[in-house]
This record gives sequence, C-alpha cells and structure tokens, in this order.
Amino acid sequence: VIRSFIDEGIIEIHDNDFRVTEKINQASIPETINEVILSRVDKLDEKTKELLKTATVIGRNFYFKVSEEAADTIGELDERLQYLKDVKLIGESKKKDEIEYLFKHALAQQATYESILMNTKKEMHLKIARSIEKVFAENLNEFYATLAHHYEMAGNKEKTEEYLLKAGDEAMRSGASSEALSFYKDALDRIPQNRKQDISDIELRDLILKVAVAYEAVGENKEALAIFETIFEKHFNFKFTKSEKGIWLRGIMSILHVVFAINNQKLFFRKKIDDDLELLLKYFDQWGHALTTLN
Repeated sequence: VIRSFIDEGIIEIHDNDFRVTEKINQASIPETINEVILSRVDKLDEKTKELLKTATVIGRNFYFKVSEEAADTIGELDERLQYLKDVKLIGESKKKDEIEYLFKHALAQQATYESILMNTKKEMHLKIARSIEKVFAENLNEFYATLAHHYEMAGNKEKTEEYLLKAGDEAMRSGASSEALSFYKDALDRIPQNRKQDISDIELRDLILKVAVAYEAVGENKEALAIFETIFEKHFNFKFTKSEKGIWLRGIMSILHVVFAINNQKLFFRKKIDDDLELLLKYFDQWGHALTTLN
C-alpha cells in the first residue's frame, strides 16, 4: 500500500523520511492485496506492463536473456527493467554469469499472472519455452523441468511428456531419485488408460521400468518389485514362482541348468545376445537389489 502511495505521489521521500502530501485527502485504498498490486501494474506504460507480464509467465525468477528473447517486440529492455527495480517490483542478482531477476514478493508475480487471459498465457508459455531452448541450448539439461512446465501450460502434451522423461533421467543421473520418481510418475499419469493396456508399446514399457528403478532407488522396494514382476511377466513372458516349495525347486533346477550349460556351451551360449535379453538382464539386477534389500 505504501509503495502504491509513493507511485501516486501521496507519500514522498525526503532525506530517508516519509512525508505525506496533500493528495492523502483523495487517497483510495484498495480492499485486497491483489487489487493493490494490480493498481500499481495498471499505472505502468503499456510496454513495461507487457514486459512485466512476460516475466510473470517465466516465473518468480527469470533470466535477462530469456526475457530479452521472449519479449523481442519490446524496446528499451534495460531501462524498463531498471524502472521495475526502482519501483521495487523486482530485484536483481547474478547466477552463473547470467543476470537473474526476482519478483520482490510471490504475490506480485501471482496476481499479475492471474490477470492475463488464458489464451494469451498459452501463447506466452509456448514462446518462453522456445526462448529457453534457444538461449540455453548448450546446457538445456538444467531446464528440463522448467520446459516441461511451460509446455504443459502451453497445452503441448508431446513436449511436456518428452521433457518430463528427460527431467527424470537427469534427476536420476544426479542422484535425486525422489525428484526422478515424481517426474516419471507424472509422465506415466498422462498416458491414456487404453494405451496402458498395450503390451507391445515399448516406450510405455521403458517408462514403467524407469518408475520401478526410481522406486528401488528411494527404498520403496515393495512397489519396485511389484512393477518389475508385472513387466517381466507381461513383456518378457518370464513367470515367477510364488510358493516357497516352488522357489526351492526352481532354484535347484536353475543351478543344475547352469552347471549343464557350462559343460555344453555350444548348445546354450550365443555369440551375441538380443536387445530384449540384454534389457531383461539389466533390470533383473535392479529387481535383485530390491528383493535382497526387502528380504
């Protein structure tokens, strides 16, 4: 409220003191915080207002290069950003040699964002996603989750799923298995139910296996085992023995099979294994980790 009074000249600052002017007699105080924020935004010139709205779509934090690319029709960008800093709507910092701006308060970003029309938001999210892809092409892996968000808000399902998977893979590589699980499950939830019944869908199979690996990585071994065993049975036709006697019998038969195969290698061992068998062996290792940790 005080900032809005300063904007309107109701309050002036002299020698670090606030002084009330005669305009206080005509002051009208909005009833809600959102109204206060939007009244400040409405007093900006059109181009600065357009820049501020673009920034709110990017997020509470936004890079100069991205805003420059996304707001390519707005001139005098430096001066406009400086003005927004002067009126204390945004602040500035540096991150990895990039100039980064931050909305002073989350409510300022949220209220301005919510004032944008839905169709306009979609167009802006799409433009920002493409701007990020262009500006940060060399280190795009740092922005997979951000890109998934913008493409989701733009209504692009294919790109959203693509970047959710990439964000999950990147999180797994960096050891952030909880984040990876969240990204993978989000991607899986977006797949239509009728597609989930298609056992010939290789992409779906691989995604479900990634979910299982992520469950195992965060210690949710029961969930991991259930998914692994379902996939092994449905996609690889590998049947599991459930009874204790069956497990003992199968174990003994497997040992005898291995001994026989070693002594008759030409009958069993291939010079080259196919992709399905290699994949099955890879995930058997993960399944084994989950099983031995649990039991």
